[in-house]
Amino acid sequence: MGKQAGFTLIELLISIVLLAILLALAVPSFQSFVKNNRVTAQTNGLVSAIQMARSEALKRGTNSVICASDNGATCTGNGTWASGWIVFSDFNADGSPADVGSCQENEDCILLVSGSLSGDNTLTADSDKIRFLPNGLTGPGAGTAELKLISYDCEKNQARRIFVTLNGHTIVTKVGCT
Repeated sequence: MGKQAGFTLIELLISIVLLAILLALAVPSFQSFVKNNRVTAQTNGLVSAIQMARSEALKRGTNSVICASDNGATCTGNGTWASGWIVFSDFNADGSPADVGSCQENEDCILLVSGSLSGDNTLTADSDKIRFLPNGLTGPGAGTAELKLISYDCEKNQARRIFVTLNGHTIVTKVGCT
């Protein structure tokens, strides 16, 4: 009889045990990688919306606002941004978007609607809205703004602090979960 090729039962069992050990080490790291990427993507989306609000204020020469919104049409004013936010030009400076169908000159206009965060992440802020003046600075009474995005089942530094300065610039830092 010729030479047999293949694995013996012992070799197969050892290979399966080694594979199980490698998977046990890799899966938690992969889950952490996914959570970090989700928080980073959501932070980038929020920072882009903040920068859009500032840019639109400069471009249109009028106030613009980004605020928490759970329905995509009005500011909610409850301090949590996890259910979404809107960006709108605030021509009449009343701090709320007008119910208009299209963006006409010299009218309030909703520019961006963002839905709720995925992955049960939370986003809280020290203010319900951030107003930008036509010169790009944050509006009166608004001052600076600080938002904190925290990953669900947060570990170590899977949270982000988004700080909006008086000049309208955003600073993002990794922070602890608490």
